[in-house]
Amino acid sequence: MKLIFGFLVLILAKSYGRTLPSLSKPLSAEPPCSSNASAAWVDVVLLIDNSINMGASNLNKAKTVINSVFSKFPLGNNDNIKQGVHNTRVGIVTYNYEASITAQFTAINNRNDLSRALDGIQISNRNESNLYDALISSLYVVWNCSGTVQIFPDNCPNDFRPVAFVIFAASSYPSINNEIPALVSQEVLFDSDILTFITVNLNNADHTLTSILNKITYNSIIQTSMYNFSIDSNTISDDLEWALLQGFFK
Repeated sequence: MKLIFGFLVLILAKSYGRTLPSLSKPLSAEPPCSSNASAAWVDVVLLIDNSINMGASNLNKAKTVINSVFSKFPLGNNDNIKQGVHNTRVGIVTYNYEASITAQFTAINNRNDLSRALDGIQISNRNESNLYDALISSLYVVWNCSGTVQIFPDNCPNDFRPVAFVIFAASSYPSINNEIPALVSQEVLFDSDILTFITVNLNNADHTLTSILNKITYNSIIQTSMYNFSIDSNTISDDLEWALLQGFFK
């Protein structure tokens, strides 16, 4: 999905004054906060760098961590909150020169679906890592209702779940990604009341990347960055599980 579509969202919003769908609305049957992954009720979009900079070894590390973390979550799309049935929905966006929606929420209904989707991700032949475009594409995943991408869906309920964008990044690509802090600060697109950014750094030697990820997760209330992790941490799987569950307390 080309970067131009990302700009189109912003241009249309400004030009036509159309109200964008909010991710946060009251829900009478909303489940209580949970610290138990098996009862999680959250939408997760995985943003995975598959540029040359990621490399096959790091990509495999990311896949292993993702499979480990989500083995504890009830994946699917058939939740029934009134009956106490909770599901975690997972979508996947990959990015290099541009972003691609690899899996909509409806494509992943169990751990086998997730593993197959991850197995299908390969390293591209591009060295660009366009995380900016991936963030825009992730909004399309959250807003999508019918299996086709809609920029401004008129009737697109998401059950008003907490949402987490989990970014697996290997390169800064500053010519584009330095614009990300200004993008994610736009509340009309990235509603901080319900959206949690979580990052996994696969290239700690890239200090520009570290800076960008810190800015993405910056919390203006406590004035610090949150939920930034390294793929090489011995506790990365536990850290990601913990961070995902924090979204319930927004």
